[in-house]
Amino acid sequence: MRLFKLFLKNREKKSMDNDISGNEKQDLRTVQGTVVYTDFFPASGINVSAYRKGLRTEHILGEAVTAQNGSYNIRYETDNSSGTPDHPLHLVVKAYDDEGILLAESPVCFNPPVNAWLNLILTKERVRVMSEYERLGRAISPLLEGLTIEELEENNDYSDLSFIEAATGFSKNVTARFALAHKLKSYGMEPEFWFALLGGTLFRYYPNKSLSEQLPEIREKLSLLDYDFLKENLIRAFYQDEIPAYMQDKVEQWIERFKKLQG
Repeated sequence: MRLFKLFLKNREKKSMDNDISGNEKQDLRTVQGTVVYTDFFPASGINVSAYRKGLRTEHILGEAVTAQNGSYNIRYETDNSSGTPDHPLHLVVKAYDDEGILLAESPVCFNPPVNAWLNLILTKERVRVMSEYERLGRAISPLLEGLTIEELEENNDYSDLSFIEAATGFSKNVTARFALAHKLKSYGMEPEFWFALLGGTLFRYYPNKSLSEQLPEIREKLSLLDYDFLKENLIRAFYQDEIPAYMQDKVEQWIERFKKLQG
């Protein structure tokens, strides 16, 4: 029995020695950074991959998905000889969409530090620019805690717009416009349509009035809009990337439907 216990003890020691030896051969490193659009708005939900770059080769080291603020963090392991003259380590980071299309690529970082920082900018030529409407939705959705956007309010009881402004950087004016656009969708038009119309001279946010108090005034103004005003503001909204560009072919349809709502 004593010999058996000694055998187990020696085996455990040998296993521990092997684990330590194995760990000693690994060098834990990190590459992190931020992915943004050309207007420096954070690009969340973007796939980022880190590669070990050779003269004509690339070997993947790790992957991550950007957070709400556009940040990513990739931890990877290399052997202890990496980064030495005989085994140089060079790093490149790439961003992809969900279909695997390359959106951005960093310059090669030669002999990177243990904790490297590489930022990426997604250019218009390589990625569809996210509209203001889409960016608002993506920024606000994680904060809702079960509420719907049309339930957002700013009054004596609730400070939803103030909270969102502090959390996301979007002003109360634009957040109020976003919430009102969703409140108006009950009239049978998409919220993107209302968001576009409220982006011109039609809407002005009054901090001393709740959204519920401002809504009737907006409805009254909407009932007076003519064809030229509608088309001009819809085109302006597309030109300024306020609503998704893929909806441009709906302009005439939207106007026709809206005129029917006016009676």
